[in-house]
Amino acid sequence: ELGITRKGGSSVPEISFRLRKEGQAQVDLFDLAGRKVASLYSGHAAAGVTTVNWNGRGSRGVDLARGAYFARVSAEGAKASKMLLLGR
Repeated sequence: ELGITRKGGSSVPEISFRLRKEGQAQVDLFDLAGRKVASLYSGHAAAGVTTVNWNGRGSRGVDLARGAYFARVSAEGAKASKMLLLGR
């Protein structure tokens, strides 16, 4: 289960995912052309909800342009993607 929320009027999204059991998880961010622009989380995640805060920057630490991106969570042998909007 993948959810994307905004914290208290912030223009920067939070990405949350729920695992049925603990295990390895990865959260990557892609632009609309399918290029990976950031790896937001990679490692062990407990069962239940894990939330990743995204600071609006890409892998090189540079602010990304406003617009649409896709967050992809890979865990438990499955993948889920959801579009998110980055505002400034």
